[in-house]
Amino acid sequence: MRARRLTRSDRVATGNTSDVYRWTATTVVKVLRPGIPRHWAVREAEITRAAHAAGLPTPAVDGIVDVDGRPGIVFERIDGRSMWDLMQATPSELPHMVESLVGLQASLHAAAPIGDLPRLVARVRKRSMQSPHCQRRIWQNP
Repeated sequence: MRARRLTRSDRVATGNTSDVYRWTATTVVKVLRPGIPRHWAVREAEITRAAHAAGLPTPAVDGIVDVDGRPGIVFERIDGRSMWDLMQATPSELPHMVESLVGLQASLHAAAPIGDLPRLVARVRKRSMQSPHCQRRIWQNP
């Protein structure tokens, strides 16, 4: 996919590590913030592709692109308001929305392991063992 410049008016969401923009009529692009390495986008795309292929409720991935010198992941566009916006607009529905979110999370955690994705415990163990602040003994008896 070709690189493309985006404008503020294209932005549909903002997060801690990225912004999401309209890309085409059927896709959005999640553009990582400056300084976040490209391999983060590559790994997220791999994980999302695997989850989608396994039938989990995730958007399809359409590729990785360069946007203003930053990596971006092109996702299938799913129209609708975000749950966060709905929670703010209709606080009386908050208990129902929380139940829905908990149900979704439970279904994701109940899914069988997907392909060669790393197990979270192994990933956390590896990262924490690399930290000079980690008390290594916490991992001696997992």
